[in-house]
Amino acid sequence: MIRYLSLLVLGLVLAFPAAAQEYSGTLTTDAPTRSDGTYYNTHTFTAEANQEVTVRMEAPTDDFDTYLLVQAPNGETYENDDFGDCCDVSQVTFNAPVDGEYEIWASAYSVDDVGDYVITVDRTVYEVVEEVSGRLDPEDEQSIKGEYFDSLTMDVPDGPFTVELRALGFDGYLRVVSPSGEEWRNDDYGSSESSYRLSRVEDLPGDGGTWQVDVTTYSEGETGAYDVRIITPVE
Repeated sequence: MIRYLSLLVLGLVLAFPAAAQEYSGTLTTDAPTRSDGTYYNTHTFTAEANQEVTVRMEAPTDDFDTYLLVQAPNGETYENDDFGDCCDVSQVTFNAPVDGEYEIWASAYSVDDVGDYVITVDRTVYEVVEEVSGRLDPEDEQSIKGEYFDSLTMDVPDGPFTVELRALGFDGYLRVVSPSGEEWRNDDYGSSESSYRLSRVEDLPGDGGTWQVDVTTYSEGETGAYDVRIITPVE
């Protein structure tokens, strides 16, 4: 059963993307170590509440398997080992929970790994075009493998857009289908210790019209609340 808790068409957010910041560094054997013995360096940046922040760490010469942690001023932690299929890239994306200074821990996945790295920090404000809230529960339909799911229809704008799923209390899985039947899927978009888990399909080719958005879970039998948003960056 689909339960629409809210359906919002929001106005333009009167703010603009901040310029990207870049940090270069080197992990050495002189660096401090985390509790697991891996080396790390720290960097800081500031963000405003509700800005979307993407922090990306790359080892440009494939020197080592990167591991990235970002800590917010309120104690929330966002971390990632491998982004996509790249062991030399780690990335987290999150909505800044509070104003203030955020701390980056640039680290390695394995003990004794050292090498050069580059970190970029992007802060963007998005316009929320449409937002739907709902809940997966035992009254919903189930797939053959036993996952509960909801199928939504959402109107999208002209021009590129992004669909994101915020799953509260379960590991969400997102499927997006265009009017022509083309499909995009995502399980985890990075990872974090925030109140929700994020799935996201970016830079979709919007020509307007009604798209299908399927919300389900990675594992069978999971339930919980969710939010689905259609967003576009503010130019």
